[in-house]
Amino acid sequence: DEITAVMDEPAKQPIRVYASLASADSELERAQVLLAEIDRTGALDRSVFAIFSPTGSGYVNYVACETLEYLTRGDCASACIQYSVLPSWLSFLVDQRASQEEAQALWQAVLAAVAVLPADARPRLAVSGESLGAFAAQAVFPDATPATVVEAADAAVWIGSPGTSALWPAW
Repeated sequence: DEITAVMDEPAKQPIRVYASLASADSELERAQVLLAEIDRTGALDRSVFAIFSPTGSGYVNYVACETLEYLTRGDCASACIQYSVLPSWLSFLVDQRASQEEAQALWQAVLAAVAVLPADARPRLAVSGESLGAFAAQAVFPDATPATVVEAADAAVWIGSPGTSALWPAW
């Protein structure tokens, strides 16, 4: 209703799916939990599917998520997996690989699920993250070059990427 009122056009209810750290023991198992929820909600039937890599504590910037929802008139779905309970700065110091491994597991699982859909029924894929989430989201791209990002994703928004992010020097 809010999207319809602001955009002055009919809107769908956006889909948001989330798997907490406690939902399974490993990155791959959490990705499978999330895939089951994606399937249950029909999230891949939307025109845009976004993967949000959270900050260390599992937070997703609601402004980034809602912006996508308003711009697509709700014809979108977003997914996220929590990889830590620590603030980003501490998670980065203690185990930054956990964020990258979680993002890679989810990205690969979503790519596999999208690949079996008819070509004309596939959603556009977007990735986003803030802080350590930006660092994690960038890790899903092989070779870490702008070209591989453009080839694999339809959109990417990274806010506050740490200077050690693989793509930081290339951009």
